[in-house]
Amino acid sequence: MNELKKEVAKERKYLLQNYTRPDDFLPVKGKGCLLWDIHNKPYLDFVSGIAVNSLGHRNPALLKAITGHLTKFIHISNLYHYQLHAEVAELLVKHSSLDRVFFCNSGTEANEAAIKFARRTAIRNHGQKKIDIITFNNGFHGRTYGALSATAQEKYRKDFGPMLLGFKHIDFNDISQLEKAITRNTAAVLIELLQGEGGGHTITAAYARKLSALCRKYDVLLIVDEIQTGLGRLGTFLFSEQFPIKPDIVTLAKPLGGGLPLGAVLMTQAVADHLAPGDHGTTFGGNPVACAAAKTVLSTVLKKGFLASVRKKGMLLRELLETTGSSRVKSVRGKGLWLCAEMDGQSAEIINACRKKGLLVCRAGAEGIRFLPPLTVTEREIRRAGAIFKSVL
Repeated sequence: MNELKKEVAKERKYLLQNYTRPDDFLPVKGKGCLLWDIHNKPYLDFVSGIAVNSLGHRNPALLKAITGHLTKFIHISNLYHYQLHAEVAELLVKHSSLDRVFFCNSGTEANEAAIKFARRTAIRNHGQKKIDIITFNNGFHGRTYGALSATAQEKYRKDFGPMLLGFKHIDFNDISQLEKAITRNTAAVLIELLQGEGGGHTITAAYARKLSALCRKYDVLLIVDEIQTGLGRLGTFLFSEQFPIKPDIVTLAKPLGGGLPLGAVLMTQAVADHLAPGDHGTTFGGNPVACAAAKTVLSTVLKKGFLASVRKKGMLLRELLETTGSSRVKSVRGKGLWLCAEMDGQSAEIINACRKKGLLVCRAGAEGIRFLPPLTVTEREIRRAGAIFKSVL
């Protein structure tokens, strides 16, 4: 039995089989936009750990920050002050419209916290009946119970028993449904401005304006899930900057820790005022090594010209996806370096074929293919990825 088959067999024997993984691919190292498999074959990584590795693999500045902090300590808990917590929080606050930061470990934890914070604020301001939370069909917010209750996709919820009470699910970009759903008992609206797992559908400017107006009218908190869209991937620091809205809460994760587990909840002072010591917490959230990585990620993304380069490279990638000459590509959705090619049928076959030719991409919905390269990807690498995709089609 060769080494690849041995590793796959061991995984099948001991791991919970809750992921579908290709049996012909075992990555062993990476650098920049490239991954190499166990046979030393290189691949263009346009998955980036599902929009996590925004600076690519083995980024020198990131490695220096991580290894430098490993020589100090790895973990101290949230019982003590820690310098990097404040430094990373300051960067997040100064480049958003929010005032306070809570650190956790993942996107689903960030959304769990956001749900708690929103309900606490609504109840303290308006009483026990103001608990409803509106979310959107085909959205995705995580797999723990609160986040799963907010996720209006039955395939993730089937046979896991009753979800949390108080969640209403409506169609994305449907103003009439929003007007009917939002009431005096609505505590918050939780929304992805671009539905990452739902195929890349993006909120319209008209819907954003209406949503903002209704939230103000009914004193409803607006929670924006930027776990997949935040920190530069769509060409601005936060994607919400591109719309006429002002969130009360923003959730972040994926790229924040540079590949290490780190999530964050950004909130206004009006929300933070209702939370005191003991109301929420985490053992590992804001891990020192992850925060060292986060400071490097944020400092890089905020460098002059970096976001402009993301926008420019995103335009090139979109052009290549839109000009394959294949009728199998129905449309291209998304922005910046979050792009989805909607196919005329199931996408799995094309994803597998791309991998065999040296390009890693992933699904978005049943028929969408996501292209999520590192934000540091080169134009040459983008052109090579476009050529592979075209040849597969």
